[in-house]
Amino acid sequence: MKIKGFIISGLVVLFLGVVLLLFALTRDDFKLNEVIEALKYYFEKTNRRITFEYILLKDINDTDQCAEELVKLIKGINAYVNLIPYNEVKTKPFKRTTKEQAEKFFSILHSNGINVTLR
Repeated sequence: MKIKGFIISGLVVLFLGVVLLLFALTRDDFKLNEVIEALKYYFEKTNRRITFEYILLKDINDTDQCAEELVKLIKGINAYVNLIPYNEVKTKPFKRTTKEQAEKFFSILHSNGINVTLR
């Protein structure tokens, strides 16, 4: 995988301090597991914590199931998750998650030992 190649050569990938934007966990064309493996490798080589910026979109990736999938995906990684409720734009179809659902999503991650903040 190219990301591992960049890590080996000491280059910084995608502002790899590391920030990875997870838009949704269900995209078939995006090999998320490969990216996670590369990030684990990055941590192994650099000992630097990984930060995930997760934008919560109402009824798209803010469900309890999505939170549980995220826990499975990153549990055991030295990671930090910033949950960011989407800011609505009139020209886009996406909606902001409710405060209650954002807090529930946060609770699921937090109760599973994930370092998380809700903005």
